[in-house]
Order: sequence, then C-alpha cells, then structure tokens
Amino acid sequence: MDLCVERHRHAGRLAAGALDRRRPSGRRHAGRPAGRGGAAARSRRPGRGGLALAGPETARVVISLVHTAHLGPHGLADVRDLCGLAFDDYDDATFQHALGGTHALVRHDNVLVAHGAVVLRRLCIGGRWLRCGWIESVATHPGHRGRGYAHTVMAALETLAPGYEVMGLCASDVGRSLYSSRGWILWRGPASVLSPDGVRPTPDEDSIYVQTRRPVDFDGPIVCDWREGEVW
Repeated sequence: MDLCVERHRHAGRLAAGALDRRRPSGRRHAGRPAGRGGAAARSRRPGRGGLALAGPETARVVISLVHTAHLGPHGLADVRDLCGLAFDDYDDATFQHALGGTHALVRHDNVLVAHGAVVLRRLCIGGRWLRCGWIESVATHPGHRGRGYAHTVMAALETLAPGYEVMGLCASDVGRSLYSSRGWILWRGPASVLSPDGVRPTPDEDSIYVQTRRPVDFDGPIVCDWREGEVW
C-alpha cells in the first residue's frame, strides 16, 4: 500500500510552496540533480492517498511516499529509468543502494518526474553507532528541472527523520546548495568506512551532509557501515 505524505495531508492539501517552505535556489549526480541519483519517464499510477498539490502549475502533481516492497515491477522500472536519465554514471549497483527503504515519488500527469529514497544505514559519530536515514538517488527528470521538485522530494523524505537518530547523504557538486539551503550541514571531519578488513579512511570524501538534532562535533571523525560499490 502506498503511503501518502500524511504529515502534510493533515495540514490540508498544501500548495507546493507550503510543502516546501524553504524552496530557493549529490557526486554521483555528476552535473545532474541533487542527491546521489537523476530522472525518467512513465509512471503507471499515482500512489493511493498521494498528496495532490494546489495551484495552476501543480494541479496535476501528486507526491507519495512508498516502500520499495510496494513499488512493484513497473514502479521499480520507472525509478531506474528516471535515475538513468538524470545521471550519466548511474548503474545497477548504484540503483541497489536506493532500495529497501522508502521512496518519495513526484508524478506530473501520472509520469514520474522526481524521486528520492531513504534507506537504513549505520554511522559511527562520537564513538557511537547511530541509526541513520541515508538519502539516495535524488533525481529530477531533465525536462522538469527548475520547478522545485528536488526540494519537494527532500521535504517529503525529511518527514521521516523522527524514525532515525541522524540523517545523512553524499552530495554532488550541483546538489550542495540544495542541501545547505535546507539546513543540512557539511561534515568537516575525517571520514572512514568499516570495511571487512577493518576501518579504512576515505580521504576523498568531502561531500557528506548530515541533519540531526543530536549535539555532534562536525569536525570529528565519521564512519559508515560497509556496502558494495560506493561506500558513501
């Protein structure tokens, strides 16, 4: 069953500007949209209970939060196609990183135009392993950019923050301004990964952004759990 953006529905079907209060203006998104991911085409149906936005520009836009298990084969294919359009270097291994959690889907006229996902990871911060909602594959269809959809996706995913101790992501160069404008903070300390061979430094990782209400030292070390492919 698709899960709509309940928190916003209770406020009464909000216009796009209300859903995304901070709209102004990810590496794996080389020159593309923001979060590790990108853009594509044919979504079959809006999620049941999806949030319809108001206003002339957004009357046909529906936002939904859907777990991977409920996307179905067509929904998965739509997300994969979208990300492939949005990013030059998006492959199946990267797509796997976006699965197993909750997807924010933005559809215009029943076509998927923007996407982002949050998956469970573990980050070691301040000597403690924390439950992390890790953002993946924030992507906007090339033909629908400049309409604030990336902000809309992030606004939906951020409603899931209470389920985690910390939220994190790795941004592309073009995504940095998006995350900074939404209050995400760039991690300035050294980064490492807990690999099968032990803790291994990842000195080239300089685009980790974190959002948390916990008191943390953003200049201290941060360690992520292991996964195949890009570890961050």
